[in-house]
Amino acid sequence: HLPVVGVSSAVREEAELAEIVKRLVDGHDRIWLVLSHTNNKTLFEYLNKRSDFALLDQQETTGIQLALFRRIR
Repeated sequence: HLPVVGVSSAVREEAELAEIVKRLVDGHDRIWLVLSHTNNKTLFEYLNKRSDFALLDQQETTGIQLALFRRIR
């Protein structure tokens, strides 16, 4: 069972984002980030700047952005 989390555009504090990421990677090494019809890229930017995650793949189509991040240990 993979965790699924919706992230409100109101979530912008790094501590809140860190807690979300912690829940997502508990027992997993990858995060599939799906952004649908939004310009809120806060979680994408947060993951992208962390040194313990690598962006492996990114694809974009009309209204949808997919990004695969892997945790680096």
